[in-house]
Order: sequence, then C-alpha cells, then structure tokens
Amino acid sequence: MSGRTVCSNYDSVKVWQEPLYKDLHQHPELSMQEERTLGIIKDKLSDLGFYQIEVGGGVVGVLENGAGPTVMLRADFDGLPVKEDTGLDYASTDTAVDQEGNTVPVMHACGHDLHTAANVAKMSRGLSLTDEDRKPWLTAVGSWLTDHRSPGAVTACSALKRSYRDQLRAACPGIVFIHLAGDQHIVIDRVASRPDHFMPPSLVASQYETLEPLQDDETGITLNFDQPVDDLVHAARQWLGTATAA
Repeated sequence: MSGRTVCSNYDSVKVWQEPLYKDLHQHPELSMQEERTLGIIKDKLSDLGFYQIEVGGGVVGVLENGAGPTVMLRADFDGLPVKEDTGLDYASTDTAVDQEGNTVPVMHACGHDLHTAANVAKMSRGLSLTDEDRKPWLTAVGSWLTDHRSPGAVTACSALKRSYRDQLRAACPGIVFIHLAGDQHIVIDRVASRPDHFMPPSLVASQYETLEPLQDDETGITLNFDQPVDDLVHAARQWLGTATAA
C-alpha cells in the first residue's frame, strides 16, 4: 500500500486505524514490557506488506517503492506509569509492575511522541535542539492540544522558553502551565535510568541552560518534582480548580 493510497482513501483506512488506535491506547505497556503492543504492530505491518527488521524491543517496517527519496517515520509505543483520568470511553485502566516491583497504573501520555524523526536522531547523537528544530514539534503539540480542547487535555513537554510557550498559547488560547522544577542532578539520574530512551543524560545540562522559568504574567504554577507523585497531582488539581474558578 503506497503513501498516496493511504491519503486518497483516508475514510476507508480510518475504519481499521481508529479501532486500532483506541485498542493500543486502552492497553498501554511500560517500557521494555511491550509484548502485546509489539505483536499487534508486527501483525499489522505484515498485513500491509512491510518487510520487518526487529531492533531491540521494537521493529522497523520497510516498504520499498522504487528509486527516490526515503521517508522515515518513527513512534514510541511504551506507556508511562501514570493514571489516566481523561474520561475517554477508551481510557486505560491497566496496571503493570515496574522495575522496582511496584504495581502502577499505565497510560500513553508522552509529549515526545510528537517529535520529528530528525529531532530524535539528533538527540540520540547527543546534540541539543535549536529553536528551528523545535518549531515543528511545538506546532504538533499545539495542534494536538487544540484538537483535544474539549473536554480538556494534558500533555507533557519541555516548553523551556517563553517563546515556546507563547507559540503554544497562540495555538490553544487559555492553556495553563505546570512547571515541574528541581535539582538538575536528580533529573540526570532519572534520565540515566530510562532504558533505550533517545535522549542521553548528557543533554540535561543544555535543557537547564535553555530553561526560562514561568514569568509573572504567565498563567501557571511551579512545583518541586522531588516529592511523591500523588502529592504533585493533588497540588496541581487544587491549583487548577482555583485557576479555573478565577
């Protein structure tokens, strides 16, 4: 199936893509535990005629269509240890056992899913992103937030600069920000503990150098991330209730 066929027959493709999307969203798996998800992806690639190459815990699907430019699309398919509270009829209620042996809720909630393949490749090489690199990613994040404005949505992203946040505000007026702040060395340790993630710990310092904290005229709150997740969620919800009322 060519890219042209997919685009020109979107309605017929949506018939199977939407149920597939909802099923994968409803049944997330933690990083390096994605056996069910990987199996579904491999089956669908086979159905579409893709040659497959297994890489680590993932798979590469190759579709040859003669001479010409090569197009690369990438996607993460691991879930995060976060409880979904979106109210969607296909929301995740699944749990999993993490590396420490704790049973945790799981959902698909990663803003990095919207990064371009070029950005991921660049960060994988230990190179920092520029403002120009981040523009398409911020555009994608803003578009996603706009599409999910009703009943509301939360996404995690490193909107480090005021100008980045201004771009998101322009796309989705009324957006608010929760800045999770804390010690750089804790972040480095946490990034180092993530298996097979594209961003190396060496890039954390550049993130902090780029960071511009929320300014007084920005609607948002800053919370110290070095506290229990439940406490952070409670504080954020409490502030959101106050901000909404205001």
